[in-house]
Amino acid sequence: MTMAAPNAVDMIPVTQLGASTLPVGAFSVSTGVESAIQTGVVRDIESVHGFVQAAVGQSAQLDGVALLAAHRAAMMDYLDQVIAADVALSLRRVGDEQRIMSTRMGKKLAQLG
Repeated sequence: MTMAAPNAVDMIPVTQLGASTLPVGAFSVSTGVESAIQTGVVRDIESVHGFVQAAVGQSAQLDGVALLAAHRAAMMDYLDQVIAADVALSLRRVGDEQRIMSTRMGKKLAQLG
C-alpha cells in the first residue's frame, strides 16, 4: 500500500510538538509542566491528566478564540481585524516571558512554513 506524502500544512502540528531545535517544539510550549512537577502539582498520571485538561481548556478559550477571529477576518481579507485579533491575544498573555516566547514561536513557525 502506498501512502501519499503529507503536505506542509498537515505537518505543522507534528513540527510544533516534536521540533526541539526550534522554539516551537514541545519544550517551548510545555505550559509550565516542568515547574508543576518540581512543585508537586504534577506527581502521577491523574495529576498529569488534570494538568493537560486545564492547559487545553485554557488554550481553547484564549488561543482558539483568537485563531477563529483571525481566520474569519482573513477569509474576508480584513487584515486590520487579523492584526487586532493578534494584538488582543498578546495583551492577554500573562507576563513578559510568555509574550516573548509566543512571538518567537510564531516567527519561527512562519519561517519554517
